[in-house]
Amino acid sequence: SNGAPPAQVASHFWGGPADGKPFTETKVWLSSLSLNYRTDNNLTLSSITGVYSSSHGAFDNYDLTVFAQALDAEHDQDTQISQELRLASSFSGPVNFTAGAYYEHDKHDTGDTDKIFALGPYPGPGEFNGDYNTLAMEAHDKAESYSVFGQVSWKILQELELAGGARYTHDTRSAQIGNIFNYFDLIAPTANPFSPAGVVYNPSISESNVSPEATLTWHPQNDVTLYGAFKTGYLAGAIGNPANVSNYTLVTNPNDKFIYKAEKVKGGELGAKSLLLDDRLSAQLTFYRYEYNNLQVATFHQENAAFYPGNAGKARSQGVELEGLFRVDRSLTLNLSLAYTDLKFLEYKGAQCYPGESVELCPDGSQDLSGTRYGDGPFTGRFGFSYDHSLWGPVSVRFSSDVTHTTASPVYERDPLAFTPAYTIVNAALRFYQTNGPWELNVIATNLNNGIYYKNFIFKPLGLPDDIGTQSVSLPRQITAQVQYRF
Repeated sequence: SNGAPPAQVASHFWGGPADGKPFTETKVWLSSLSLNYRTDNNLTLSSITGVYSSSHGAFDNYDLTVFAQALDAEHDQDTQISQELRLASSFSGPVNFTAGAYYEHDKHDTGDTDKIFALGPYPGPGEFNGDYNTLAMEAHDKAESYSVFGQVSWKILQELELAGGARYTHDTRSAQIGNIFNYFDLIAPTANPFSPAGVVYNPSISESNVSPEATLTWHPQNDVTLYGAFKTGYLAGAIGNPANVSNYTLVTNPNDKFIYKAEKVKGGELGAKSLLLDDRLSAQLTFYRYEYNNLQVATFHQENAAFYPGNAGKARSQGVELEGLFRVDRSLTLNLSLAYTDLKFLEYKGAQCYPGESVELCPDGSQDLSGTRYGDGPFTGRFGFSYDHSLWGPVSVRFSSDVTHTTASPVYERDPLAFTPAYTIVNAALRFYQTNGPWELNVIATNLNNGIYYKNFIFKPLGLPDDIGTQSVSLPRQITAQVQYRF
């Protein structure tokens, strides 16, 4: 139901298309080079080099109504290079190792401009004169990561192996962030809710981490593997680039407002893998539990009508997963997967309120979500099959299908209307191919039953407290035909 902006606004919106039509354009260049050198003394040296570059532009109406009052245009340029070196042994003895180093450099430039208030054309001087924009921001980010890692495996017995290692990481982040235009500089300079144009903030981060891990693996017989693992992880802190920069000119340590902390996790897994019935049945069962400190989350900030990342204090992820595959005969294969995931905030104070939440539940503009669950539906089950058979001569056919069911999600931020209902999706694919030839024809059907579901309600940025809109809706039934020829 989104509407297009009035022609007068569209033709006088800095950074947007003159016709006012929503668009998204992304161009990506992704390349890699992999080199491997094997020595005569059972060592392998590997090098992996990556180069990534992307440019992105977009324009749309974000007030979720036909009135098109919350317009936004954005542009983004990101360039990243990475290099990894790894040395691994394959000795005949009980001890082997892997060691390596990694480097990554990232340069990211982004900008955003929007119209979030009906203020009319800007009457001030400069390049924004006559435009309907409310704000415009620019951000320039740089990031570097260095890490070294190593793991040693020890075959204690023929059927028992212990592997342990660690990774050391050092990350630096820096940015220049500020509004290049602010309508409120003209109409409310002394009570400006947004950072004045020309003020530049310079947040920066420098931090290090060591993440150890260990796994004990037991093979009681050839076709059975049992294992237990202790694992830790680390996701570096970073700098958020809000679309609208709030006025932090009178705040102590204003640069800290853009920084979100590093996320750390530790926990473990217990699992079993086996091949049964003369290798016709393969099964895998995994139990896991992990606890997070400073879980990184995205939140909407009403004071500046922008999304940017923050941290929840502590969270827990635990569950069980079962996967199985059974080959009925040479043509027919059945597969099954079941998963139960329990995601819970153990400590999350200062979370945002949902629209219309009472002052008793959400005093001082924030609420305590400690003890509440989050995420998608906790239970997911999938059953499928594939049938592969020769038709005539070199031509074969393969038909496959699967059905996935996901239960309803927990409510979002205690909002009784904000949840994802249970849904079922049916997919199918038909493939004709030459067994040893270059031709292949595929017909792929996704969401064949046209199941409709939505995820995570958000409120309309310019609406009333009870105005609810959906953040994302499932894609409808899609049928794709694909012809492939291998040279």
